[in-house]
Amino acid sequence: MEITNETKVCEAMPFLKPEHVEELMKSDKVNPIPYKKSIFEMTVGEFIMCLDEKYTAKFFEDPDEYLVVAMGRLKHFRNEMDNVGKILKMNEIKLSAEEKAAQRGIIFPSFGESMLCECVDYFNLHSLDEAENIPFSNYLIMKRKKSAESLYERRLNEIISKKNKKK
Repeated sequence: MEITNETKVCEAMPFLKPEHVEELMKSDKVNPIPYKKSIFEMTVGEFIMCLDEKYTAKFFEDPDEYLVVAMGRLKHFRNEMDNVGKILKMNEIKLSAEEKAAQRGIIFPSFGESMLCECVDYFNLHSLDEAENIPFSNYLIMKRKKSAESLYERRLNEIISKKNKKK
């Protein structure tokens, strides 16, 4: 099927496969188009909801909308998610072999659950429900601060350990 700027969602959806979507997302035919709300304007609860794979189906809900518009929203959303990923990985600490071994067999909370727990702790909240209402941008700042402090502490300890070994 030939996709043009006039192709509607209802015309294309029966023929679109994941590989077609990826190809379109990389093409110049699709320009990023902001959705109703930027990820950076969401609350933590809203952000957690958009982590669900079904969230992106919202971009294709209107069958009479042009496909390039729906795909543009998806492209913008993915760009924003990539930016969030970059922010979260800025000061990521790589686990040592010992830390990896210690983790084996432990079931940790999901990413979303961890976000909520971190918000409760950091912002001195009383419930996970309150944590859902924290602006996501505040969570990102808190996470950057905490990860930078942790990385700094780790590096400082390594420097001190090396210095002590030389003595």
